[in-house]
Amino acid sequence: MSQRISIHTINLSELIVHFGSRDEAILRAVAGRLQKEGGGPVLGNDTTDKPEGVQEYTFDFFVAAREIIRGTVHPGNSLPEESQAMVNAVFT
Repeated sequence: MSQRISIHTINLSELIVHFGSRDEAILRAVAGRLQKEGGGPVLGNDTTDKPEGVQEYTFDFFVAAREIIRGTVHPGNSLPEESQAMVNAVFT
């Protein structure tokens, strides 16, 4: 079995408009996409504990996206303290 690097192109300016947008519809779209790809239950926008049947990475990715969309994380700024979910999402 071979391993291949998957490279995706993004439009950075399009992505940046979501940082701090507090757009709950975007957050729901992220949750829906994760559910579609992972097959687990759809995550609610205010979910604080990992629901049964949701993979750890999927939950951490969602929490990280929520922090970015809601403005807890800003491009170019470092966090005074990174949550474990954020660390897991970046390094997994």
